[in-house]
Amino acid sequence: MTNLSYLFNVKYYESLPYSNFKGINDVLFSQQYKPAKPAQSGDRLSSLSLRVADYPGLLIGLGYPHDAGGVTDDKDEVTLGISLDYVTGLPYIPGSTVKGVLRSAFKHHSEYVFEDAMPDSLKSSVGGADKLWNNLGIPLFGDEKNPGSAVFFDAFPVETGGKQGGRLLGRENITPHVNRNKPELSGLTEPNPLTLMKVLGGTVFCFKFDLGGLAEKANAEDLLAVFENIFCDLGIGAKTNVGFGGLENCECSATAPLTYTSKKDDVAETCEYPGCTAKKPTKPGGGFHQYCQQHHQVMQKKGGIRP
Repeated sequence: MTNLSYLFNVKYYESLPYSNFKGINDVLFSQQYKPAKPAQSGDRLSSLSLRVADYPGLLIGLGYPHDAGGVTDDKDEVTLGISLDYVTGLPYIPGSTVKGVLRSAFKHHSEYVFEDAMPDSLKSSVGGADKLWNNLGIPLFGDEKNPGSAVFFDAFPVETGGKQGGRLLGRENITPHVNRNKPELSGLTEPNPLTLMKVLGGTVFCFKFDLGGLAEKANAEDLLAVFENIFCDLGIGAKTNVGFGGLENCECSATAPLTYTSKKDDVAETCEYPGCTAKKPTKPGGGFHQYCQQHHQVMQKKGGIRP
């Protein structure tokens, strides 16, 4: 099994100043997944499944540091972060992000939530857009004095897009041209291409909530309908203003995160010397050496062999 979080956050920079970014990228972008066995039911969690719009995809976790810091000029380096679960390696939407999108809508766009996102069956108990935050927002999300009753869990992918061949991740490039010293000249500044990873369109995420006592006071289905409308209208993640993070409603009953379909660790078996595709010899105790036999000797002379 290839844990993508390990590959991206550990293996990626393990051999610096020598890099194998292209080899690792190939594994990251080609890893395939399949639905997992249905999870056991019986808990009180409410769930909501939403599909990432076909184009351009979902960007989540761009603020996480992921950069060689100028040690290498390898153009294949992915220089921006992505949220990958430590245990499963799956891309995921943190619960804090889920809560933040909903809380911001309730508190700062109350008229939109009440008029456009809320079903009529819930409006009478709320009492109006001006009362939305006090009557429903604070009980859900809490404030400085009171903790909220609801718990917002991380959202994991439960289904891949039909056109993606079981893949979850793809390559994306952005070309910011910002002149921080003279912002008025940004339009004339040389673009700075950045490579990043995105979650491919068509991927279905399952959002889970523990609504606590609110599930008794307000119909849980009505609350989920509000959440769904907010996500579909506003999107989630980074760069929603240019189309990323668009979500669509879908019919998907799966709630268990995806699992891997491939067990072969191509990165572990391939020499990490830049440009070399030779197989690495196995260690006596199991696992693989870092380089093939030829480049092992080369790196030994350069002092670049890991202990």
